[in-house]
Amino acid sequence: MIFIRVDGANILGIGTGHLYRMMDLSNHILKKTGFSPIFIISGYQDTKDVLKRTGFEYIEINNEDEINEILKLGRSPEKDILIVDMCDRDDRFIKNLSEKYFVISFDDAAGGARYSDMVFNSVAGKPLKRDNFFYGTEYFLIRPEISKYNLKKKNISSSVKNILICLGGSDPCSLNLKMIDWLKSLKYSGKINWVLGPSVSDKDMIVERVKDLNLDITPIIDYKNMGKLYYHSDLSVSAAGFGLYEVACVGLPAVSVC
Repeated sequence: MIFIRVDGANILGIGTGHLYRMMDLSNHILKKTGFSPIFIISGYQDTKDVLKRTGFEYIEINNEDEINEILKLGRSPEKDILIVDMCDRDDRFIKNLSEKYFVISFDDAAGGARYSDMVFNSVAGKPLKRDNFFYGTEYFLIRPEISKYNLKKKNISSSVKNILICLGGSDPCSLNLKMIDWLKSLKYSGKINWVLGPSVSDKDMIVERVKDLNLDITPIIDYKNMGKLYYHSDLSVSAAGFGLYEVACVGLPAVSVC
């Protein structure tokens, strides 16, 4: 059995990038092995809505007793696989789970980096001298519909005619609303595609307020083919999450709002 421990929510420090990354990995595992991993989640409504909509099986646990609840799930005589995509889990969390599971950690610079059986740190921490530790951006998991554009030549225009605004799958700091205020004084005759992720709050309000700007803006709700948008844009305005690695993969210049 393969379990994936991950959460996604419109909350500072969580976001939705880790959840969507694990969904892509789960699809890949299913294609390769015929087995679909089971997600272990804390119960955030955003997470449940996404997993229900896409058909992934999940188990909801109580965060107050997280370690014991996860330990109860593994029933195989041999170790099940537990993939943990949650940054900076403490040593006790990983040590206890590794007694029952083969633990694979993603982007954890704390307990997961030291004590997981296998580690992939593509964006966090630093290289460690230990076995089964894979570090660097070459290990960043990226969706095939984006990675295919890495093989195409991306022309960098000397003038910006198409801007892409995408501030993440969630928006706990309300950057989309702040961006509207920042753009009020912008004098720009080109086109702007503005992508609002699935867990961004107040989408209707944002779309209405965008209409008041004297700019050629097309709001796009929860768009799936981001690779195509990246490839045909001249400049991206991005949050400082996984999206920066996606635009780098395609070769699109970006302005990051951290």
